[in-house]
Amino acid sequence: MKTPTNDLFLIIQSLSNVEKRQFKAQYQQESRTLALFEIMASMDEYDEQDVKVRLDDDTFVKNLKVHKVRLQQQVLAFLRQHKTDKTLAERIREQLDYVDILFQRKLYAQAFDLLEKLEKQAETYEEYELLFLCLTMKWRQEAYMRVDAVDKTIVQIKNNLATIENYMYHAYINNQINQLYVSPKPNREELIGELVVRQLIDKEEAVKPLSDVAAQKRNYSLSVWRQLKQDAVGACAYTRANIQLCKAKPKLYNEKPTAHFNILVNHIVACSMAKNYDEVLQYIEATEDLAAKLPALEAHLMYPYCHAVASYKSKGAYQYGIDFFKKIALPNLEKHGLTGSYTAQLMYLNAMEIAYFLADYDLQRQIFENIASIGQDLEHRLVEQVLLIEMLFYVQAQDWLPLNYWIEALQKRLQRHKKNFVILRMGLAFGKKLAQQPDKVLDIIAWHQKQILQYGQKQGNYCEAFSLHFDYRRWLDNLYHAVFSKPNRQKK
Repeated sequence: MKTPTNDLFLIIQSLSNVEKRQFKAQYQQESRTLALFEIMASMDEYDEQDVKVRLDDDTFVKNLKVHKVRLQQQVLAFLRQHKTDKTLAERIREQLDYVDILFQRKLYAQAFDLLEKLEKQAETYEEYELLFLCLTMKWRQEAYMRVDAVDKTIVQIKNNLATIENYMYHAYINNQINQLYVSPKPNREELIGELVVRQLIDKEEAVKPLSDVAAQKRNYSLSVWRQLKQDAVGACAYTRANIQLCKAKPKLYNEKPTAHFNILVNHIVACSMAKNYDEVLQYIEATEDLAAKLPALEAHLMYPYCHAVASYKSKGAYQYGIDFFKKIALPNLEKHGLTGSYTAQLMYLNAMEIAYFLADYDLQRQIFENIASIGQDLEHRLVEQVLLIEMLFYVQAQDWLPLNYWIEALQKRLQRHKKNFVILRMGLAFGKKLAQQPDKVLDIIAWHQKQILQYGQKQGNYCEAFSLHFDYRRWLDNLYHAVFSKPNRQKK
């Protein structure tokens, strides 16, 4: 026996309270259907047996599957009818239905006029799939009514298909690169490099983008490639090229806020890696403007906000950074229930570094409580950073008892773990020395600073094991001065 689906339940649960009231007002004459809607709206989890019991109508329950399908169609039709922020693509699809109705009514002049307008809109705003629908609809009708125009339309269709094929080529390459980028393959950089050279560089003329959307995909691919080659400036140049596409066609991108938003976020990330912090902050407001235009983007502001906090920190604008975090970034995370996401954790760490440099120990502790759980998972990408920060807390406060607990627990966990954690093991040795000789705290910090510096010179990038923007050596420098300026805070 098939398990009842909860598709309708999930759709109803996605409605806001206002939408639920509006739906009930619109369908108040259909009492049994409305009863089914209200039962599902009141549930926390879907239980079909409970629905049947609460309906208390054998005839209705016997055909419950049919009634669920009908109600789902009504809810979706209601959402379509009441949607106010329709995209251009949605508006064109809707009007193509009107064209069909006009042709069926044999109102050919009006149908062709409307179809021509939709065709121009689709071409202007690079909605090539919809342009294909417009052209094929026109071609089918012209075959009966405008025979002399058929050849021209067929040429348009062929050109349109070539443009779609060109876009799909660049979209496919970009998708392959994105999959390799997040894969655990040790040779992923080599594979991406080969793919880019073989499919984009060597074939540059043959696969030249025929549209803005294809150019975007190509620039994204080349940006990722430059990032992997440690060329942050080169990566930034490609994302900036996408920004120029937006500026060259403002009308086009005003109709595509999601695409525009993604272009801005990718450029913000690239600028952050290239240490163009002023440029990062310059584009934050632009992402906020787009989110105001399309509320669905609000939750995604956490990505530019994370880099904004990091940029304030890297510029040394600590008070601006902590104010931005408290008043703008953190409320956004809380509003959308994203406080546990990876990006949120990274933002917390950057905010905590700012609090550290501001010597605001209370704020550090408050933020640390939000990320302490990461330290329990040695597979988490931020674990090394979090555990080192936890140790630095105890050292800054010169609180040696919890430091000893930290050392003991971490030793046991690292013994069972295969991952190297080079810098974390150095930190463990540093912590042990401090626990054994707390009266020589300044000398031991100086020894560890030298140790990290030598490791960095050997590796070429001492903080490469950490997430972007974490500067462990800078933390140690700040710790040295904090302890040096407060020699009487030791806790025995």
